[in-house]
Amino acid sequence: MIYTVTFNPSLDYTVHMPVFQAGAINRTEQEAVYPGGKGINVGIILHRLGLPVKLLGFVAGFTGAEIERLSGLAGCQCDFIHLQEGLSRINVKICAGKTVLAGEKRMAGTEAGETVLAETGEETAVNGQGPDISGKDLQTLLQQFETLGGTDILVLSGRKFWNE
Repeated sequence: MIYTVTFNPSLDYTVHMPVFQAGAINRTEQEAVYPGGKGINVGIILHRLGLPVKLLGFVAGFTGAEIERLSGLAGCQCDFIHLQEGLSRINVKICAGKTVLAGEKRMAGTEAGETVLAETGEETAVNGQGPDISGKDLQTLLQQFETLGGTDILVLSGRKFWNE
């Protein structure tokens, strides 16, 4: 079995629109919600490759429950530790054909008072913080590690481990 650990998983809310205008109301053309975090992403890809995988890590609140549900729908086994406080983070990904800033000089292809910042179809991300992981919760994860066998593989992914 391959075990992946995501210390700070997320719900990734991805929206697509032809134009993103800072400081204005924007309308999406397409939206999707995915379970995210580096360990979850690795686990889903490993599962798609036909390898046995189990997702470990920390989830909290209704967002954590949705991360676990969506990960299961993606075909992964989950053994997340459910934190008693906080919420698993939500990351917002904005994908737009061009980004404009309202209130500046007029440029070709924009409304009056807009300046084009980017026309590359780049993604803009706003990432949430996620819950705190206590020393007790971390000990629970270490106890999960003790059950791994000699042929199991452990993948540690991500940037946030616990508050120092």
